[in-house]
Amino acid sequence: MKSITILVAALYAFLIQTIGLQYDSGKPFGTVEEMDGVTCFSLSKNTINTIDVDLKDQNKNLSENLNQIRIIIYHPEEGKVQGGEFIHKAISLLPSPYKQLVDRHELDKQVEIWMKGKKNKFYECHLFIKNENDDENQFIVSFYGKFDINQIKKLQNTGKNISAGLG
Repeated sequence: MKSITILVAALYAFLIQTIGLQYDSGKPFGTVEEMDGVTCFSLSKNTINTIDVDLKDQNKNLSENLNQIRIIIYHPEEGKVQGGEFIHKAISLLPSPYKQLVDRHELDKQVEIWMKGKKNKFYECHLFIKNENDDENQFIVSFYGKFDINQIKKLQNTGKNISAGLG
């Protein structure tokens, strides 16, 4: 009887943790997802594996460790704020565990990158893709999984390609 109680408690703890992790992945942008002019969708691991998303990087396939891609598109003509204001609002919603990637001379100034993880390993990467014109669509492309800091450039290029295809 004691082993059944321990098993049930362990299963309960696992379920709570799993539900919490799933909720956490969408938590930062819940407010912006409800704004006028916002379109949101996500691609699951199975969907990513089915469509042709180029995620190969130096003979490593990023999609092996990729669990989800979430895409938020802001259409300024349908919303109440300009494109730059939308991006600023979305970035301000990120809590303290998220850190901005800075001082990467190879990275594009049009893309602001925020990550959540430890040292050189991370499990969330959010790309804030700013178009020069505030009247153009703005994008947030988020990757969830287990990544290495050296894979940032590939994630950045993939996010820009996704936003260009949807823009």
